[in-house]
Amino acid sequence: MYATQATPVRRSRPRSSQPSSVVKPGTSRKPLAKAQQPSKAQLQTMRRSSRRQALVERNQQQRLAEMRRETLIKLSVNGVLIAVSVAALAKLVPALWTQQSQLKEIRSELISTQTRVGRLRSDFNRTFDPMQGSAVMQQQSYRTDPNQKPIVWVEPGTSSGIQNPHD
Repeated sequence: MYATQATPVRRSRPRSSQPSSVVKPGTSRKPLAKAQQPSKAQLQTMRRSSRRQALVERNQQQRLAEMRRETLIKLSVNGVLIAVSVAALAKLVPALWTQQSQLKEIRSELISTQTRVGRLRSDFNRTFDPMQGSAVMQQQSYRTDPNQKPIVWVEPGTSSGIQNPHD
């Protein structure tokens, strides 16, 4: 609105419409003689200058009052904005903490899922590898290679009832 001015504010005593006479110590107050009194034109000039000075002072005081009001309004608006932002932050911070804890849980689940997916991929690749087809077949079924002999572990001293077919 208004820029601050660097001009100093001069305040002077209001002048009366009658010129004041200076009384020196040791002299009495006597009315001035006709020749020493200001003329009518001089009186009007002095009145005009005092009115102008009073008007200037009034304008300066009004500008200062407007600047005070403007500053007060600016401070009020900024205070309201600060209060709103603090209230918004007060609501957002707990939500942020909740989201961070959920993110930690999701990351831990992601790590375990990635481990499981890696294991399943290796099993998948092994299952369809032609070089390991017979090993996978033996592992997933009870069939064995005809050139392989089955080994059965038996506790000593017990009879298993299994006989060797080649004997």
